[in-house]
Amino acid sequence: MARTVPPTMRAGRWEGPSHGRGRLLTCVVASLACLTFRIEAQAVSRGPVFLLQPGFVTTDFMSSQSDASSTGFNARFATLLRTGRSWLTPIAGANVTPYGTTGFTTSHVNAPSVFAGNVFPLVPDSALGGWIQLDVSVLWYYTYDGGGRHASRLYGRDLYVELAITAPLGRKLLEGLGPNWRRLDGYLLFDQNLTPNPDPVSTRTDRFNPIALFGMTFRIGQVP
Repeated sequence: MARTVPPTMRAGRWEGPSHGRGRLLTCVVASLACLTFRIEAQAVSRGPVFLLQPGFVTTDFMSSQSDASSTGFNARFATLLRTGRSWLTPIAGANVTPYGTTGFTTSHVNAPSVFAGNVFPLVPDSALGGWIQLDVSVLWYYTYDGGGRHASRLYGRDLYVELAITAPLGRKLLEGLGPNWRRLDGYLLFDQNLTPNPDPVSTRTDRFNPIALFGMTFRIGQVP
């Protein structure tokens, strides 16, 4: 009696349910590989962005309990971690005024401070023709004379809200000078302490006394 080939076998390959499962498994593996490549590509294209921000800081310019405002050179360093969500952009960095500030005020001295938080886009770039970018950040600060009413140490933790106004000067005005000029921005920040200390003289707590920081930003990393 001649041997018969099983109905699921044709020319050395399977054509039954197991073959269908093999094709399905191959498709799933290929899809996962493509998805992984896409995620990795997006992560590389976004990535961290390091900000070098030399400039100036001015305190007590709007609502002051002292005689005059205080200004000094400020060096700000920050790192942005871009994600796939527009509302999720963690930031961390430090401020230092190496030469102190003018006047005699405890609102800002040459002691360094560190911060961390998240940046939320307030107005899309396209809404203002790409000339101005508006963001608002919620920041945790560890700074001199911080910590609110019950602070007992030189350094303390405070919660700040920050309005950031960024002008992409390099991309709009200086790109013709070379690709690295695209990394240059101008910035103006208004930082408001949500947990301020009372004034040591009057014992009153000024809840609206923002700090202004302004200068130039040089970006190291992906530039849009």
